[in-house]
Amino acid sequence: MLIYKILLSLQYVAALITIINGIPFEDCGSNDCSVNSVSVENCSPNDVPCYVKSNSLSFYINFTTNYGIYNSVTAVGSARKWGLKKQIFLKEDICNDSIICPIQPSVNYIYAEHIEIPDWVPKGKASIEWSLSSGGISILCVEVAMAK
Repeated sequence: MLIYKILLSLQYVAALITIINGIPFEDCGSNDCSVNSVSVENCSPNDVPCYVKSNSLSFYINFTTNYGIYNSVTAVGSARKWGLKKQIFLKEDICNDSIICPIQPSVNYIYAEHIEIPDWVPKGKASIEWSLSSGGISILCVEVAMAK
């Protein structure tokens, strides 16, 4: 039992280090928001693109806003390949599910989400774009190189 607890603790520490270090990403339109890091489960900062071995994906976005967000927050995920962009995820209100709301200014947040990648997303290199918005106003947008 003790060994199991130690292994579980080591996995937690490894996941936390990955969240802090993150993987390479491009900011695609964050608005008065600092994205500190983007992490994908089972990807290290040296994995470019990040190879996804299954159709499930867990990722984390560590960010801070310069203003308070008191309305619902919408998350949209899209896959981009061959110049085409197609939505793969939509959650109308992530508050108190994927993140604690209201979002206060100058407070560090980690948005976490686990999704299933649709079968129609083609294998090979692509990019995943993830955005958060509230009331039609963009909060953050990040793009990560992925391969399936």
